[in-house]
Amino acid sequence: MKNSPYFSIVMPVYNVEKYLRDAVKSIRDQTFKDFELILVDDCSPDNSGKICDELVGTDIRIKVIHLAENGGLSNARNIGLEKATGKFIFFMDSDDIIDCDLFAQVYNSLLKNEADVVVFGMEEDYFDRNGALSKKYVLTYGKELLLSTAESVKTEVINLENKTFYGYACNKFYNLDKVKEANVRFENITLIEDILFNVKFFNDITSMNILNIAPYHYMKRIDGSLTNKFVPRYFELHRQRVEMIYNQYVNWNQCTDKVKTILANIYARYIFSALQRNCDKRAEMTGKDRKVWLNELFSDELFNALLPHMNTGGLLGILQKFLIKKNLFFCLLLGRIIYIVKEQFPMIFASAKQSRN
Repeated sequence: MKNSPYFSIVMPVYNVEKYLRDAVKSIRDQTFKDFELILVDDCSPDNSGKICDELVGTDIRIKVIHLAENGGLSNARNIGLEKATGKFIFFMDSDDIIDCDLFAQVYNSLLKNEADVVVFGMEEDYFDRNGALSKKYVLTYGKELLLSTAESVKTEVINLENKTFYGYACNKFYNLDKVKEANVRFENITLIEDILFNVKFFNDITSMNILNIAPYHYMKRIDGSLTNKFVPRYFELHRQRVEMIYNQYVNWNQCTDKVKTILANIYARYIFSALQRNCDKRAEMTGKDRKVWLNELFSDELFNALLPHMNTGGLLGILQKFLIKKNLFFCLLLGRIIYIVKEQFPMIFASAKQSRN
């Protein structure tokens, strides 16, 4: 009987006929060969399902599951998770690619410290409307860490969140037994399915490796993720994200001033993002509605708990001053200005977002 593979890669597939072959090729090109790839065809209406079948025939390590009906990203991941047999599991998007030595670097780190999870950075690749690569942003942690106690992991989680690394599933290899023992699964909640999964998984783990590399290429295409998507519950969902992490640290008895400051600054970014989104026609909000929304924010319990800890420099620091003073007029004005910049100059807007790091 063949031994189980060391890594299981679960890849949900939906409407990615233009990108799927490249994604799978980047896995097949790995220098570390002991893996299985589980493609979960989420009832894709394009040719993605046929491409999955074609790829299965080229490599015995590739498997495909064709779902009878579309169930969404979280459902596809969960089905793949149940079928996975590896020691560690990796959730990769089917329109991204990875460097050929990612698996080897993760494996080598586990030889040094057999951790419950391995975390790494990513490169955000921005493509313009013509499909040409416009900008790259390399996001690395700045140092390598091999942590082997629960306390050290808890201390570092807030730094992961501050680096934007905590909320992704695609930049982590999880110990599959630990996932199953904790009964952690993805929930079908847009935008925060990954952070929900991670908050639950990280709650009781005792070890973590953080690699100072950026082998995951997160493709951000302007015809999709940068301009067209609109999530009506954007702020509500991100408020939930901040509150979850805040409560996690309260439960860990580690909700220090440093933790509160980091969460307060993150929350401020979400607030200004929400203010510009409220100006979008799809929000269906009048000027009066936007004032009501902001006044409700000013009385919110989480907002007021974090408000005294807002403290950062640069452009965000200037914006925060108006929040701290609860200046209704200038907060709404800044939301309108940010909205105009985003709509008219999306690449400049993307660059400005990255400058915070």
